[in-house]
Amino acid sequence: MSPDLKKIVFVHTEYEHHYYLKMMNADGTNLELITQGVCEGYDEQLNIIWLDNERIIWEAYSSKDPENPVHYCNVTTKEITKINPNFMGE
Repeated sequence: MSPDLKKIVFVHTEYEHHYYLKMMNADGTNLELITQGVCEGYDEQLNIIWLDNERIIWEAYSSKDPENPVHYCNVTTKEITKINPNFMGE
């Protein structure tokens, strides 16, 4: 649930590798798809973390993009950024 308790984000998984990240209001209305993807192995939660009331992060490891398993999303705009957690700035 979002920190303000107004939104719920959850994962729907099919065939153990295909995930659909969905969001709805806390009362169950306004179900919408945020994004979908493929990850290695079955993960029913993807370690979803709310950063604030509009932004979440989650992990989805994929052999097609092994350097960027962490995803950042603004749930309002649905803009997604992949993050490499091993990046070391200079």
